[in-house]
Amino acid sequence: MIRYAVFSRLIKGHANGTARGCCYRFLVLDPMSVAAAELDRREGGGQQAQGRIRRALSQFQLMQEQNAGKKGSVEVRICTNAPRVSIVRSDNELLVTQYVPPLLGDSSFTFHLQNVPGGIFSQYLQHFEAVWNGAQAPNTVTD
Repeated sequence: MIRYAVFSRLIKGHANGTARGCCYRFLVLDPMSVAAAELDRREGGGQQAQGRIRRALSQFQLMQEQNAGKKGSVEVRICTNAPRVSIVRSDNELLVTQYVPPLLGDSSFTFHLQNVPGGIFSQYLQHFEAVWNGAQAPNTVTD
């Protein structure tokens, strides 16, 4: 889970990366989707999850704007299907966090996977690509 207090460091880190040619893709749950509303219901009501999603999406879009025209890129897409995993990839390593209600956020389990022959690394990448390819660019989100 990304804490919003560290978004400034995240933005700076990605700016350095895109200047060197790194490409970043952020796939975020559509805050207006049925799945986001269901997440709010599971978390106790209100629109707290939807608010967190909107804030994160807004920050990712800001990163996308700030890195336009650089050697690397930042892409942002939204999807409407309920999240099952969070995947962070760096070359041949993945951090995979399974969504296991009621273990949300910091209480969720994270697995560190390496790309080895016969491992599940490629299956997680295939899952991400399938969801990414079915996702769309978001409209501009405001807080």
